[in-house]
Amino acid sequence: MPRKFVRIILLLTLYYQYSLLAQVSSPCNMPLNHFAFEQKRREIANQPNAIQQLRLAKQLVRTNCLTANQVKEIALLFQDDLSRLDFAKEAYHTVFDKQNFYEVYNSFLYFSNVFILHDYVQMQRGSAVSPLPTPTTPNSPVPTLNFPALNYPNYFSYSGNRNCSTPLSESEFMLLAQPIATLNGDNARITAINRSLNQYCWAVSQLMRLATLLDLEINRLNLLKQAYVRCFDIDNYNQAVQVFSNTIHQQDLQNFIRQQQNLYNLNPNNHPLNCSVSASDFAQMISTLNEQSFENTRVNMMKQLFSTYKCFTIAQIAEFMKILSFDDNRLEVAKAGYDFCIEKKNYFMLANSLVYSDNRNKLIIFLSEKK
Repeated sequence: MPRKFVRIILLLTLYYQYSLLAQVSSPCNMPLNHFAFEQKRREIANQPNAIQQLRLAKQLVRTNCLTANQVKEIALLFQDDLSRLDFAKEAYHTVFDKQNFYEVYNSFLYFSNVFILHDYVQMQRGSAVSPLPTPTTPNSPVPTLNFPALNYPNYFSYSGNRNCSTPLSESEFMLLAQPIATLNGDNARITAINRSLNQYCWAVSQLMRLATLLDLEINRLNLLKQAYVRCFDIDNYNQAVQVFSNTIHQQDLQNFIRQQQNLYNLNPNNHPLNCSVSASDFAQMISTLNEQSFENTRVNMMKQLFSTYKCFTIAQIAEFMKILSFDDNRLEVAKAGYDFCIEKKNYFMLANSLVYSDNRNKLIIFLSEKK
C-alpha cells in the first residue's frame, strides 16, 4: 500500500480514537493567545542549540496551555523525532483541545514514534481504546546508539557529593551523543565532545557512554579526567573504570579520582578546583530567579544556588545582585556568595554593585574579617 494512503488511514483512526479520549475534561481553561504564542515560538526557534530549544519548549508547556496545533508548530522546530517525542509527551498534560491532539502526529517523520506517543497518551488516560493499526509499508528506523553492556550507575536517586546540580536528561544526552557517534575517528569526536563538555552537567553513566564512543583507551582516560569537574554523581566515578580493558588505565583513573577527592576534602570552600558555572546553567538560574514574585524567595534561592553549584565568578554574583531591588538584600547575597566565588582576590569589586556607601563599607569590613 502506498505510504500516502497508510498515513491517511492512520490519521483517520487517530481522529476517531482521540474523539473518545477527549471525553475526559482538560485542566486548561484558556490556551495561549496568538501574539504571545508567536513570541514564545520565535524565542524557542532562536535558541543556539537543540538542548536549549527543548528545555525552553518544556518550560513553556509547563506554565501555559497550548492548542494541539500550537504544540505541533513547536514540535516542527526540532530537527529530530527524539526531541519531538520528548516535547509532545510533556505537552500532552496541558494541551487545551485534547480531542485534536492527533494533529501533533503530523510533525513526526517516522510512524514508529507516532505509535510510541499514542501508547503514552493511552497510558496517561488509562484508556482501553484499541491499538493503532500497523502500517503495511516499512519505516526507516529511529536512529539509536548501541552502547556496551556495562554496569552503568543509576543517578536518579543519588544524594552524595556532586560537582554540579542537575545532569542532562537521557533525551538531551542522546541529542548530543547521536551526531558525535556519526563522526569518523577519535579526533573529530573529541573535538565535538569538548564543545559540550563544560556547558552541561553530566552523570557518570553518560560520561561512560561518551567515552565508549572513542576507540583509543588513552583518549577515554583523558576525557574522563577532564569531565570530572562537570560530573553530577562523583561518588560513582570509580565505576567508570569499566570502559577500560587495560588495567594500567583503570589504575590511572582510580589514582586520579583519589587525588581529586583529597583536594576536595582539603579545599576549605568545599568546591572542586578549576570548576565553573556554565553559561547555560547560569542563564537558567537567572530565568528561574526572575520568575519568583517575592524578593525573599529570590535571596533564599540564590543562597541555595551558591551552596549547590559552588563555583561562581564575580560577574555572575553581580548579576544576581542586579535582580534584587533592596540594597540590604544585595549586601546579604554578596556576603553569602563569598565562600563560593573563584575570584576572591577581586571580591571588593562587588562594592560597585551596592547603592549606599554604608553597605559598601560593610562589605569591605566583611572582606577584611575573612582574610
